[in-house]
Amino acid sequence: MSNNDFVTLFSRLSKKYQFSAPVVVFDVGANIGQSIHTFKLIWPDCNVYAFEPVSSTFNSLSENVKKYNNLELHNFALSNIQGVALMTNKPNSTMNQIVSNPKDKSNVDEIKVARGDDFCRSKSITNIGYLKVDAEGHDLLVLQGFSDMLSRQDIDFVQVEAGMSWRNQRHVSLEKYKGFLEVFGYRLLAIYEQTTEARLPLLRRSNLIFISDKLINTYTI
Repeated sequence: MSNNDFVTLFSRLSKKYQFSAPVVVFDVGANIGQSIHTFKLIWPDCNVYAFEPVSSTFNSLSENVKKYNNLELHNFALSNIQGVALMTNKPNSTMNQIVSNPKDKSNVDEIKVARGDDFCRSKSITNIGYLKVDAEGHDLLVLQGFSDMLSRQDIDFVQVEAGMSWRNQRHVSLEKYKGFLEVFGYRLLAIYEQTTEARLPLLRRSNLIFISDKLINTYTI
């Protein structure tokens, strides 16, 4: 997440539309805490629930964010099922992902996975102000695990990492996100942090932010 782009976007929203800081923020795929630093910079009082399933990375995350209050760290992944999965385990890498049939099983860990809806019920969480998902291609399955909350529009903003080129087979495409989220009444708000292909003049991936119709209807222009 680019601090400058994100801070500029939400500073503008706050000024133009009287947007209030979210009370609850979910960071799904927290890695070593990069996004948490940004969230706490612009929303210092928010309650952050962070999920990082790779144990070595989780240890780095715990060390990097220990100065913050109102923060819960969870060493498991979110998905559309409850159970276990296999995940690559390179320490502190932003490229670890859930895999089905790994060629080298020495480089994977068995991890716990849970559904977002179930987790929220267990914590009596009825609204998520900001849901950030960075799950290296697993993002749509994470969102499916929040289907109940999405159907009620109990999540205000949804951030995902999207593939923007047919060459990018790692990330979920923009079109799939729109097709999934628009059914629940979410609209595309912003596209930022754009990355091109390494050797071609093509857009490879971007961060997308969607906003619920419920929240749109509360804004005063």
